[in-house]
Amino acid sequence: MSDTRFGPEFKVSFIKTGNTAVPFKVGDRIIQWCFGEEKAKRMVLVTSKHEDVKNGRSGFDGTTAEGYTVWGYDSEVKAVL
Repeated sequence: MSDTRFGPEFKVSFIKTGNTAVPFKVGDRIIQWCFGEEKAKRMVLVTSKHEDVKNGRSGFDGTTAEGYTVWGYDSEVKAVL
């Protein structure tokens, strides 16, 4: 399945709908909506997953295409590429 919201070069394997959790694993490329906003989305390569990344919530660590190290909550993952 492809989705042009993420650009024509990406094949999207899962898109979040409603409260459905997005299944992803270490090594996946994901789209993260930072701060709960579509306009603040970024593509992240997941490097590790955590039961408690911050504040008792599950999440992940990763790197962006620009080489920045980032983290996020599982609930911020909107798509797996």
